[in-house]
Order: sequence, then C-alpha cells, then structure tokens
Amino acid sequence: VQGTLSPDVLKRGVKSRLARVRYCFEKSLQANPTVAGRMVVSFVISANGHVTSLKVETGLDPALDRCVLAALAPLRFPPPKGGGVVVVRYPFVFSPGQ
Repeated sequence: VQGTLSPDVLKRGVKSRLARVRYCFEKSLQANPTVAGRMVVSFVISANGHVTSLKVETGLDPALDRCVLAALAPLRFPPPKGGGVVVVRYPFVFSPGQ
C-alpha cells in the first residue's frame, strides 16, 4: 500500500540531516580529492514515519556512501497520508567548494 508525503515534508526531513551529509563529503574529500558527482539514495518511509530499506542506488565512493547512509538513518517523518509506505529516491550532488 502506497501512502503519500508532500515533497516539502521530504525536503525538510532530508535538510535536517544535510549538515551531517556535508560532513561526510568533506571527510571523503580529504581521502580522495577527486570525489564528486551525483549520488542517489533510496529509502522507504514506513506507516509510522520511520525510514527503512535505506540504500545507495548510485554511489561515488564506498566510504562516502556508508557515511551518508549513517547520516540519513535517523530520519523521521510524519506518518504517510493514506497509510502504507512511501518510497523515495533522493539525489545529492557533491562538488568541491560547495
């Protein structure tokens, strides 16, 4: 069963973890100065608003991928409208000096 959450709610939730995601990228740059590009993370928001099935669909660097997943793991959202779950694919674009 698919539920719904507004794009604004999703953006606010991810934005709440963005400082940690940026930290992951800065840490990865120290080890690999050429790491940059688009990463896509997918996750499922359960009927109670908790994030499950968090994974990197398109990664850039294994250490960065793991760090970003850890940064996003605590995400919580309101329960989806209509019950059920919400499947999200969220892109991040990383570039030095960003």
